Amino acid sequence: MEKRRFFFNFYRQRRCIKMLKDVNYYLNLNYKIKTVQLDVNYYLSSIPALGEYATCAFGKTKEESLKNLQFVLKNNVKSWLEDDVEIPEP
Repeated sequence: MEKRRFFFNFYRQRRCIKMLKDVNYYLNLNYKIKTVQLDVNYYLSSIPALGEYATCAFGKTKEESLKNLQFVLKNNVKSWLEDDVEIPEP
């Protein structure tokens, strides 16, 4: 009986911690961003810690690719939280 109560409490605490970590929590973390110039007119920005090609975005300027990367990151984190995927932190 005691063992069952332990696992229930552990699961409940883990779930509460995950609920506290929302999209804004992950957007405010300082992930290392890698930006490379692909061509004269295109840049690729990615976050290797989250999967180099899972979270990446293109842009005609470095700033545009970083802006697009924030949009991609927000949508990826929303999806991962809904699917209960563990998201690595920096």
